[in-house]
Amino acid sequence: AHVTAVDPSPRLLGVARAAAQQQGLDITCELGEAATLPSPAGSVDCVLSNFGLIFASDPDEAVAQIARVLDVGGRAAFTAWLPGGAIAAMAAMAQDLVRAATGAPPAPPDFNWHDESAVSELFARHDLAAAVAGRHELVFTAPSPQAYLDAERESHPMAVTGFQVLQQLGQAESARERLIKVLTDHNEDAGDFRATSRYIVFIARTD
Repeated sequence: AHVTAVDPSPRLLGVARAAAQQQGLDITCELGEAATLPSPAGSVDCVLSNFGLIFASDPDEAVAQIARVLDVGGRAAFTAWLPGGAIAAMAAMAQDLVRAATGAPPAPPDFNWHDESAVSELFARHDLAAAVAGRHELVFTAPSPQAYLDAERESHPMAVTGFQVLQQLGQAESARERLIKVLTDHNEDAGDFRATSRYIVFIARTD
């Protein structure tokens, strides 16, 4: 297979390139977003998105781009988080804290990427048949809620950006304490930290 990695972040493309080199794999890395895929029309056999498509600012245009680049008989597979759990609660509060700190207006309602009917209707508008391929879960662990949040603060792209904004506004530490409380309240382990996040896998086809 010939793989093209697409991401709006040069840093993350660098991570992908380095990982591929370590495994002796040859991939192409290109800057782009879900709504502006750099691939020519009908040039892709399979589009894969691991918790990426769900962050598209324009879901309809993102799916239009998937339909455009897929060849006849091609398919798209992507994952979407299901509601509930410590990580989802923390992410929702983090977004609220950043918006409140910056005075940004409330975010428009998110598209329900986990909703089978909504996803099916969205893809059908672009002549793609989408269906659930499976439901799974990921378990996140750490020595403590504090350790988990601090690790995310150093590595997760959204956490890094959000805390940089809060740091500039002098609200990073107060936000950290509130987020730790959310993780603590939802902790599944009486000793360390454990959180189960459930997700759904969709596959969409052109045929």
